[in-house]
Amino acid sequence: MLQNITLPETVRVELYRVDNATTNEGQRLTSDTLAVQLPETLPPITLGSQAD
Repeated sequence: MLQNITLPETVRVELYRVDNATTNEGQRLTSDTLAVQLPETLPPITLGSQAD
């Protein structure tokens, strides 16, 4: 777990597309967001996969 981590007040998300995922060749910005205010506490986040 990440304990005692100070989060920024705002975040921006950027989405990039590449021609080669191994080398990032051809990297280009395809989308971004405005700055978004973060809440003081974030809910738990679980990353996983779904099996068919």
